[in-house]
Amino acid sequence: MHRRFARWALALLAFVVAMLFATALPASAGGTQIVAYVTDAQSAPIPGVAVSVTGPNGFTGSGKTDAKGVATIPVPAAGAYVVKVDPATIPGGASVKDGPERNANVLVGDKKVIFQVGVPDSGGGGGGG
Repeated sequence: MHRRFARWALALLAFVVAMLFATALPASAGGTQIVAYVTDAQSAPIPGVAVSVTGPNGFTGSGKTDAKGVATIPVPAAGAYVVKVDPATIPGGASVKDGPERNANVLVGDKKVIFQVGVPDSGGGGGGG
């Protein structure tokens, strides 16, 4: 009788563990979002900047930065996304460091994407004269 109980308990434990793994991945992917930060050269937030996201299976999403310079766009699943800011919505027409587009590979959880405005592009280049 003791062996029968042990087998039953082991089978129940295996079932519970299998169910946890089966449900954990879709649940975490479903709560995933891209969080875009738009700041100026002094790291001050820039509100009102339009942000768009495109991704797998024709996904599109959009938002605008809030008073903290943050736009949060929920995405349906993990995957490769493209995040863009609309330069026409940036006050004063300042340029975005390294361009207005970023690639974001979302795995699990939130993906932060940073856009700095009014900061020189990264990269090499000689100094002045």
